[in-house]
Amino acid sequence: MKIQNQSVFPFRMSLIVLFAAFFLWGWMCPQPVLAQGASAGSDARIAEAAALFDRGEEAAALEIYLELISEQPDHFEALWNASIIAAREGRRASERAEKERLYAQGLELASNAMALRPGDGHAHYAFAVALGRSTDLMSSRNRIETAHDIKEHGYLAMEKLPENAGPFFLMGVWHSEVSNVSRAERFAARVISRGLPQADNETAETYIGRAMELDPAKVQYHLGLCEHFIRMGDKPKARACLSEVLETEPRNPMEAEEIKTAQSLLRGL
Repeated sequence: MKIQNQSVFPFRMSLIVLFAAFFLWGWMCPQPVLAQGASAGSDARIAEAAALFDRGEEAAALEIYLELISEQPDHFEALWNASIIAAREGRRASERAEKERLYAQGLELASNAMALRPGDGHAHYAFAVALGRSTDLMSSRNRIETAHDIKEHGYLAMEKLPENAGPFFLMGVWHSEVSNVSRAERFAARVISRGLPQADNETAETYIGRAMELDPAKVQYHLGLCEHFIRMGDKPKARACLSEVLETEPRNPMEAEEIKTAQSLLRGL
């Protein structure tokens, strides 16, 4: 028994010493403070990028997100936000090569976001937006094939983000575009195994209307409803809708451009 007591006591003492050593090491080392500081720094940059986006300075916002991703490749919020802006910038680009680059970048960023958080609605939303923008450069057949994938991810985003206007607007536009495809695209759909996805104009208007309820001041959503009426061929509704958009006061340069688009569309009716 004495031998056991002598062996256990030093062992207990060694544990106490070891615990004390770890405690002192943790107390003296600054890693947790640095981690908190890095997180605070990331949060500040995310807030700065979001503010730039709200002011319509999307290219500057994208630059901040991409810088953050280069430092923290798994930064989820930066990934999905950068994806959406890259897709939007691609649509505005005038050169095909630049469009291709930005669309590809948007898809890659969204894919990385989904790999990090497969069940997150923002990741599915970003991927659906990136897919939708990339159809600008696709053939009719590829656009129809991709429409099925947009529908899948768009509806997942709506389900997971029921108070977020973006997915509702996305799927409202999706229903509008698919419901009013050209004869050539309808013909192309016949030779595709999955065919043309089911869509209708009533659902398009409902979803765009829901987006407008969730974010009433966003000019993009009001203009999107006008463009839906134009696709349907309902000129009286389109004129009335565009006239309302023209009475809106733009909050940033992007909305000023959207109001100019409304002016151009109204002149063309």
